[in-house]
Amino acid sequence: MNKDDSILEDVLSEEEENENNEELINENAAGSSKKLMILYVLEVLTKYSDVHHKLTQNDIIKYIKQDYSMDCERKAISRHIKSLVEHGYKIDTYEENGEGYYLKDLEFSSDDVFMLWEGLMASKYITSENAERLIAVLNRYVGEDLRFGNSFYGGITNKYVYPQTFIYSNIKKILTEMAIKKKISFFYNQYAADKTLEVTTEAPLVVSPYAVMNVDNIYYLAAKPEYTEQMQCYRIGMISQIEHMEFICDDIRDISGYSKGFDVERFVSEFIPGYGGSVTDFIVKVDQKNIDGVIGTFGEGFHVTNEETGMLTLEITCNFDKMYQWALANADIAEVTEPAAMRFKLKEYFDLHSWKYR
Repeated sequence: MNKDDSILEDVLSEEEENENNEELINENAAGSSKKLMILYVLEVLTKYSDVHHKLTQNDIIKYIKQDYSMDCERKAISRHIKSLVEHGYKIDTYEENGEGYYLKDLEFSSDDVFMLWEGLMASKYITSENAERLIAVLNRYVGEDLRFGNSFYGGITNKYVYPQTFIYSNIKKILTEMAIKKKISFFYNQYAADKTLEVTTEAPLVVSPYAVMNVDNIYYLAAKPEYTEQMQCYRIGMISQIEHMEFICDDIRDISGYSKGFDVERFVSEFIPGYGGSVTDFIVKVDQKNIDGVIGTFGEGFHVTNEETGMLTLEITCNFDKMYQWALANADIAEVTEPAAMRFKLKEYFDLHSWKYR
């Protein structure tokens, strides 16, 4: 064998070895995909099925192709579901209900759903982005009638308090209608002297609901009434007799200030007392023993500029209304020294009302 023949043989041997290796890799990949197929079937049932959404074998094959780019035969679907049932998964089958397959053991009750939702809404440590992501995960494990969707937002709150029963019922109804983008009607109320609610509207209000806000454990509905072009705010605890409407909600982007969708900060600053107003720099003197109350209200973003005789001088940046309410409530332990506009407003308040206690 001459030198050229030897080199050619080596090249051919190397090509053959590469082909064999590639074939082996493809066989291993195919084998791994087949082993994973049972997990794909389980994931599809988890993600897309419930008692209201039973999946046929063709449905499952479609979702596996859609989500995992894998082909699967009908016989394999039946075999994998049988294996899952044998390993303890509670799957209702076509043989049992005559319609299709769905995963039974991942459904929550309506109370479970609301308490999980409430926990997300009430936590001031969970960002809106994380709340929406977790809500999307939660939606995979509830029935169709409890799928509120992601059309609502986290709140600004200091502590978790379970709401009164009628508020809980109102929120569920509103969120359910928001998820399908339908209008609702309701009566608005106010408290009478005997602490009972009385209706203040002669006819029910018809509104397009856009968001539910939890602000300091008071629930608000952001909605646009019919025949107006402005966003309005309603306390959910003041709402009664909520009814479903067949009309689709008006487009929120047509409302002034909401061209990019619901704006949490704009809504809160526009409608919620204590959170609106322009942001201002304040100089505040406060008893050092009450620094924990300052942190509880304003967080840790302020600066201590002076310490003397048990008093701290603080630089605090917040909105005007929030500082005003706090200064009134803490007049015995704090003094706002700047700006002059705040001092004048506080002085005016005490001049007008102190006579009541003389």
